[in-house]
Amino acid sequence: MIRNLLKFTFWFVLIVGLVIAAYYWVISSTAYDNYLISSMPDDTIYCRQDKRPITHEELNKKLKNKGVFKEKADAFIHAAEKYNVDPTLVASIALFETGKGTSNAVKNYNNPGGLMDPKNPMEFLHFSSLEQGIEAMTANLYRNYIQKGLHTPAQIAPIYAPIGAKNDIHNTNSHWAPTVTKFINYLGGLVEHCQVQKD
Repeated sequence: MIRNLLKFTFWFVLIVGLVIAAYYWVISSTAYDNYLISSMPDDTIYCRQDKRPITHEELNKKLKNKGVFKEKADAFIHAAEKYNVDPTLVASIALFETGKGTSNAVKNYNNPGGLMDPKNPMEFLHFSSLEQGIEAMTANLYRNYIQKGLHTPAQIAPIYAPIGAKNDIHNTNSHWAPTVTKFINYLGGLVEHCQVQKD
Protein backbone atom coordinates (compact mmCIF):
# COMPACT_ATOMS: atom_id res chain seq x y z
CA MET A 1 0.00 0.00 0.00
CA ILE A 2 2.81 2.44 0.84
CA ARG A 3 4.47 1.52 -2.45
CA ASN A 4 1.25 2.35 -4.36
CA LEU A 5 0.92 5.62 -2.48
CA LEU A 6 4.53 6.56 -3.33
CA LYS A 7 3.96 5.61 -6.97
CA PHE A 8 0.79 7.70 -7.11
CA THR A 9 2.54 10.67 -5.45
CA PHE A 10 5.45 10.41 -7.88
CA TRP A 11 3.17 10.42 -10.94
CA PHE A 12 0.97 13.16 -9.53
CA VAL A 13 3.94 15.45 -8.81
CA LEU A 14 5.44 14.65 -12.23
CA ILE A 15 2.22 15.45 -14.12
CA VAL A 16 1.58 18.65 -12.13
CA GLY A 17 5.21 19.65 -12.71
CA LEU A 18 4.88 19.06 -16.46
CA VAL A 19 1.64 21.08 -16.62
CA ILE A 20 3.27 23.98 -14.76
CA ALA A 21 6.39 23.77 -16.96
CA ALA A 22 4.23 23.76 -20.10
CA TYR A 23 2.32 26.80 -18.87
CA TYR A 24 5.50 28.76 -18.21
CA TRP A 25 6.96 27.62 -21.52
CA VAL A 26 3.93 29.02 -23.35
CA ILE A 27 4.06 32.42 -21.63
CA SER A 28 7.84 32.62 -21.38
CA SER A 29 8.50 33.91 -24.88
CA THR A 30 6.42 37.05 -24.28
CA ALA A 31 7.72 37.54 -20.75
CA TYR A 32 11.31 36.99 -21.84
CA ASP A 33 10.86 39.35 -24.80
CA ASN A 34 9.52 42.05 -22.48
CA TYR A 35 12.50 41.52 -20.19
CA LEU A 36 14.93 41.78 -23.12
CA ILE A 37 13.31 44.97 -24.42
CA SER A 38 13.30 46.60 -20.99
CA SER A 39 16.98 45.74 -20.45
CA MET A 40 18.14 47.35 -23.71
CA PRO A 41 19.91 50.72 -23.55
CA ASP A 42 17.72 53.70 -24.44
CA ASP A 43 20.48 56.22 -25.17
CA THR A 44 22.81 54.26 -27.48
CA ILE A 45 21.94 52.65 -30.81
CA TYR A 46 23.86 49.45 -31.47
CA CYS A 47 25.25 48.61 -34.90
CA ARG A 48 24.25 45.32 -36.46
CA GLN A 49 27.21 43.01 -36.01
CA ASP A 50 27.16 41.78 -39.61
CA LYS A 51 26.60 45.30 -41.02
CA ARG A 52 23.65 44.00 -43.06
CA PRO A 53 19.95 44.85 -42.61
CA ILE A 54 17.85 42.48 -40.54
CA THR A 55 16.73 39.41 -42.49
CA HIS A 56 13.17 38.19 -43.03
CA GLU A 57 13.81 35.23 -40.72
CA GLU A 58 15.29 37.35 -37.93
CA LEU A 59 12.51 39.92 -38.07
CA ASN A 60 9.73 37.33 -38.21
CA LYS A 61 11.25 35.61 -35.17
CA LYS A 62 11.18 38.90 -33.22
CA LEU A 63 7.62 39.71 -34.40
CA LYS A 64 6.10 36.30 -33.61
CA ASN A 65 4.31 37.53 -30.48
CA LYS A 66 3.83 41.15 -31.51
CA GLY A 67 0.10 41.24 -32.32
CA VAL A 68 -0.80 41.97 -35.94
CA PHE A 69 2.89 42.10 -36.91
CA LYS A 70 3.27 38.32 -36.67
CA GLU A 71 4.72 37.06 -39.99
CA LYS A 72 4.83 40.62 -41.42
CA ALA A 73 8.61 40.87 -41.90
CA ASP A 74 8.16 40.84 -45.68
CA ALA A 75 5.99 43.97 -45.57
CA PHE A 76 8.49 45.87 -43.40
CA ILE A 77 11.51 44.80 -45.44
CA HIS A 78 9.83 45.38 -48.82
CA ALA A 79 8.79 48.93 -47.85
CA ALA A 80 12.20 49.65 -46.31
CA GLU A 81 14.03 48.53 -49.45
CA LYS A 82 11.68 50.54 -51.68
CA TYR A 83 12.36 53.76 -49.75
CA ASN A 84 15.97 53.05 -48.69
CA VAL A 85 15.20 53.08 -44.96
CA ASP A 86 16.63 50.63 -42.43
CA PRO A 87 13.84 48.07 -41.78
CA THR A 88 14.83 47.91 -38.12
CA LEU A 89 14.01 51.60 -37.74
CA VAL A 90 10.62 51.18 -39.42
CA ALA A 91 9.69 48.12 -37.34
CA SER A 92 10.89 49.76 -34.11
CA ILE A 93 8.75 52.84 -34.66
CA ALA A 94 5.76 50.62 -35.49
CA LEU A 95 6.30 48.56 -32.33
CA PHE A 96 6.24 51.71 -30.20
CA GLU A 97 3.35 53.39 -32.00
CA THR A 98 1.11 50.32 -31.73
CA GLY A 99 1.98 48.91 -28.32
CA LYS A 100 3.77 45.99 -29.99
CA GLY A 101 1.13 45.45 -32.67
CA THR A 102 -1.93 45.62 -30.41
CA SER A 103 -3.34 49.16 -30.65
CA ASN A 104 -6.78 50.00 -32.03
CA ALA A 105 -5.17 52.17 -34.72
CA VAL A 106 -3.25 49.24 -36.18
CA LYS A 107 -5.96 46.62 -35.64
CA ASN A 108 -8.88 48.72 -36.91
CA TYR A 109 -7.25 51.18 -39.34
CA ASN A 110 -4.08 49.32 -40.45
CA ASN A 111 -2.08 52.32 -39.23
CA PRO A 112 1.22 51.08 -37.75
CA GLY A 113 2.98 54.45 -37.72
CA GLY A 114 0.57 56.58 -35.73
CA LEU A 115 0.03 58.71 -38.84
CA MET A 116 -2.57 61.40 -38.27
CA ASP A 117 -5.07 62.75 -40.80
CA PRO A 118 -3.73 66.14 -42.02
CA LYS A 119 -7.31 67.43 -42.26
CA ASN A 120 -8.06 66.37 -38.68
CA PRO A 121 -4.90 65.97 -36.55
CA MET A 122 -6.88 64.26 -33.80
CA GLU A 123 -7.84 61.35 -36.12
CA PHE A 124 -5.70 58.49 -37.42
CA LEU A 125 -5.32 57.88 -41.13
CA HIS A 126 -7.04 54.69 -42.32
CA PHE A 127 -5.42 52.20 -44.71
CA SER A 128 -7.02 49.33 -46.58
CA SER A 129 -4.36 46.81 -45.52
CA LEU A 130 -1.53 46.54 -43.03
CA GLU A 131 0.94 46.33 -45.91
CA GLN A 132 -0.39 49.65 -47.26
CA GLY A 133 -0.06 51.19 -43.80
CA ILE A 134 3.53 49.96 -43.44
CA GLU A 135 4.40 51.37 -46.86
CA ALA A 136 2.77 54.73 -46.03
CA MET A 137 4.67 55.08 -42.75
CA THR A 138 7.94 54.12 -44.46
CA ALA A 139 7.38 56.62 -47.29
CA ASN A 140 6.60 59.30 -44.68
CA LEU A 141 9.73 58.38 -42.73
CA TYR A 142 11.89 58.66 -45.85
CA ARG A 143 10.34 61.85 -47.22
CA ASN A 144 10.10 63.85 -44.00
CA TYR A 145 13.05 62.56 -41.99
CA ILE A 146 15.68 60.36 -43.67
CA GLN A 147 15.87 62.54 -46.79
CA LYS A 148 16.46 65.54 -44.51
CA GLY A 149 19.32 63.88 -42.64
CA LEU A 150 17.31 62.74 -39.60
CA HIS A 151 18.24 59.10 -38.99
CA THR A 152 17.99 58.32 -35.28
CA PRO A 153 15.04 58.36 -32.87
CA ALA A 154 16.54 61.35 -31.03
CA GLN A 155 16.70 63.30 -34.30
CA ILE A 156 13.27 62.19 -35.53
CA ALA A 157 11.28 62.54 -32.29
CA PRO A 158 10.97 66.35 -32.08
CA ILE A 159 9.00 66.35 -35.35
CA TYR A 160 7.45 62.86 -35.43
CA ALA A 161 6.40 62.82 -31.78
CA PRO A 162 6.83 66.29 -30.27
CA ILE A 163 6.48 66.50 -26.51
CA GLY A 164 3.37 68.46 -25.58
CA ALA A 165 1.54 67.85 -28.87
CA LYS A 166 -2.23 68.35 -28.60
CA ASN A 167 -2.93 64.82 -29.84
CA ASP A 168 -0.58 63.27 -27.25
CA ILE A 169 -3.15 63.08 -24.49
CA HIS A 170 -1.25 60.38 -22.54
CA ASN A 171 2.18 62.08 -22.80
CA THR A 172 3.67 59.06 -24.60
CA ASN A 173 5.79 61.30 -26.83
CA SER A 174 8.18 61.92 -23.94
CA HIS A 175 9.04 58.20 -24.11
CA TRP A 176 9.19 57.98 -27.91
CA ALA A 177 12.93 58.33 -28.61
CA PRO A 178 14.22 56.19 -25.72
CA THR A 179 11.68 53.42 -26.29
CA VAL A 180 12.18 53.32 -30.07
CA THR A 181 15.91 53.09 -29.33
CA LYS A 182 15.26 50.10 -27.04
CA PHE A 183 13.27 48.40 -29.83
CA ILE A 184 16.08 49.06 -32.32
CA ASN A 185 18.58 47.38 -30.01
CA TYR A 186 16.17 44.52 -29.31
CA LEU A 187 15.94 43.92 -33.07
CA GLY A 188 19.74 43.85 -33.37
CA GLY A 189 20.63 47.46 -34.14
CA LEU A 190 20.98 49.60 -37.26
CA VAL A 191 23.39 49.31 -40.17
CA GLU A 192 24.38 53.01 -39.98
CA HIS A 193 24.08 55.88 -37.49
CA CYS A 194 24.96 53.57 -34.62
CA GLN A 195 27.74 52.58 -32.23
CA VAL A 196 29.65 49.31 -32.35
CA GLN A 197 28.97 47.19 -29.27
CA LYS A 198 31.96 46.61 -27.02
CA ASP A 199 32.58 43.06 -25.84
